[in-house]
Amino acid sequence: MRLNTIRRATAIAGLALVPALAFGAAAQASPAAAPQPTTAAAAEQAPTVREPIAEIGTVSQIGNVETPDGPIVTFKFAPEGPWWVIGADTEVLKDGEVVSPQELREGDQVTAEGELDGEFVDAASVEIG
Repeated sequence: MRLNTIRRATAIAGLALVPALAFGAAAQASPAAAPQPTTAAAAEQAPTVREPIAEIGTVSQIGNVETPDGPIVTFKFAPEGPWWVIGADTEVLKDGEVVSPQELREGDQVTAEGELDGEFVDAASVEIG
């Protein structure tokens, strides 16, 4: 597994933790349901299909995830859209110059390309402005 993939997985786990904690609290508040038996077929998961994606729009949300290897910046174009994850190998440009991912702000006009992986997009390039 590549180091950047591990960093992104850590960031995704951090982003997923908040809703998971909220779901756990809600599950404790509601009556417990009987556990469902699992089958061998259900235990095997299909491999994740990664598809290329490009999007142009205005940044509506930004998130910062602290990892042992440093912060990872994430953003969304729309509340219902996927989180874009800016990793160490993501090229971030502003006015044609390479900049830090921390330069990204809500309201910025952005062109982004990456690979969709479920609810997240691993950004390959992000151009601000």
